[in-house]
Amino acid sequence: MGNALRVITQTLLYYCAFKLSSGLSQNVVSVGSPGIDGVLDLAHGLRVVLAWFFGLTSISYLAPISFLTHWGLFDEPQSLIQLLVMPLFGLVCTPLVFEFADRLGLDLQLNFFYLVNWKNLVLVGFIASLADALGGMLITSSSFHLMLVDLCGNISGSVVGLGVLQLGLRVARYLRS
Repeated sequence: MGNALRVITQTLLYYCAFKLSSGLSQNVVSVGSPGIDGVLDLAHGLRVVLAWFFGLTSISYLAPISFLTHWGLFDEPQSLIQLLVMPLFGLVCTPLVFEFADRLGLDLQLNFFYLVNWKNLVLVGFIASLADALGGMLITSSSFHLMLVDLCGNISGSVVGLGVLQLGLRVARYLRS
């Protein structure tokens, strides 16, 4: 029961982050391409935090809502790339970057005192943002300009996600002492 509740909670968090970031982006900047979140991609920030926390398991937590919310973005007839490849790449890219960083020996572990090597975590989050934006550009054959907009949204979403994580860990450390 606890695992099902965790999956439902994380799925709802992802859905809220995805809808909020899509709404913010549409109000702030119109980039003219569906699937590009623009200025603030909170869903990517949530993917970064969950990929760090759960590793490759985060894919199974986020898969259902990722496909459903991604499919709801397009009003026109959808291609197979829009329906399957784009959300799948977004889901798999971030956890794989974290897995690769872990295999390289980067210290990304949360220790007993809720302390994290933030420099490494931000670096891996940036690399995940870059990989996601580049992959999206290659998959959709979009322009370099749209890739940069997507990269900015991914980075800002990662910064917000990691900032919320840092605040949460500080509160946990304070409550523990």
